Amino acid sequence: MGGGSDKVGSRAEFGLDDRSAAPTLCGAYARLRALYTRTMLKFPRLGSLLFPLSLVVMTAWLAACDGRPNAGDDGEDDEEDDAFVTIPVEVSEVVRADLRKTVLGTTTLVAASQVSVTSEIAGELRDLRVEEGDRVEAGQVIAQIVNEDVRIAIDEAQQAVRRAESEVEALRPLFEAGYLARRTFDEAVFQLQSAETSLRRARQTGGAQTVRAPVDGVVIRRTAERGELMVPNQTLVEIAEVDRLEAVIAVPERELVSLREGQVGELRVPALGTHVVTARVSRLDPVVDPQTGTIRVRLALDEAATQGPMRLRPGMFAEVRVVTDVREQVLAVPKRAIVHEGGESWLFVIRDPVPRPPVESEGSADASERPDPFADLTPYAVERVTVQLGYDDRDVVEVLEGISDGERVLVIGQSGLDDDAIVVIPSE
Repeated sequence: MGGGSDKVGSRAEFGLDDRSAAPTLCGAYARLRALYTRTMLKFPRLGSLLFPLSLVVMTAWLAACDGRPNAGDDGEDDEEDDAFVTIPVEVSEVVRADLRKTVLGTTTLVAASQVSVTSEIAGELRDLRVEEGDRVEAGQVIAQIVNEDVRIAIDEAQQAVRRAESEVEALRPLFEAGYLARRTFDEAVFQLQSAETSLRRARQTGGAQTVRAPVDGVVIRRTAERGELMVPNQTLVEIAEVDRLEAVIAVPERELVSLREGQVGELRVPALGTHVVTARVSRLDPVVDPQTGTIRVRLALDEAATQGPMRLRPGMFAEVRVVTDVREQVLAVPKRAIVHEGGESWLFVIRDPVPRPPVESEGSADASERPDPFADLTPYAVERVTVQLGYDDRDVVEVLEGISDGERVLVIGQSGLDDDAIVVIPSE
């Protein structure tokens, strides 16, 4: 039996079996919880770091409260913890607002048109007339590729044509006078025609050595250098229409029914801060990607987005929101007011003021009690209300059912709160 006595004595050392200490521990638990909430209000990051420690301490004190002796043990009622504890919270008023249903996506901006200019023949790049950032027009000469073999082939073809022409002119009088067979004359004419065809082919190959811009735009990349030996189909430069940008996002196929061409979108580039650019849906891909179950949606940006100091450029990372529907003047609350638990969504609503208990005289006050820092604030009751949500737009969400216009809801301090809690609003 001595072991049992030792165990009880050990608990008594911490006041866990002392019925007079239990109310004090319970009151301390409530005050610690209020202190933690105040810390979250003023220093959110510090409160997050202290959360694990506070959870352990509050759990131990709560166990002490639950472990108090029952009234039936000695026939007397326990002394109840009648401490009037208030918890500071932050509230927001339920308002009416226009909320939009949006489709979200992220992407990298691309030029509406971008082409690669390649060489058509092998040869030396003798002249490259553009640099990155230069504007070019369609048909403008941007490079010259020289191939000595092609030049030699043209010279040889010209010489063959001249020889064939001379032979035909020499045989023509004999043929017309009847001294030459038609077959011989026709062979000479055929040789001339073959030489002319070879010359045209050689000249055509030589013409491909002059490289021209296929479209209007800006040189965004140069991949060749003067003096470099080129091979057929090697890229020299890339040209893009940087004044016309597109954002291409992949959205789930379930959103397809709400998307259509012409819908307005908003585009934000984190590199430019909060600057928002308007875009419109220009095209929906005709097929859904069977691997990802998504469809590509193209949005065309306003040309103003590519002008001025805040202009956008191809390759920038962007966040895109496409507005698919708008509900006007609906009840809305901040998203942080909503608590999701067990498949339900709920929030706390401020209800009627609660009268404070009479202040005890100085002589009867517990020496362990500290002054209430919120004694001058009005305490309120709160009610946990299950709600149905609708559209969410950035930081606010639509509430379809559960609250009324003008009510105040908790946005800080509602986590772990009980229905019978009493709160104060420091911002009042």
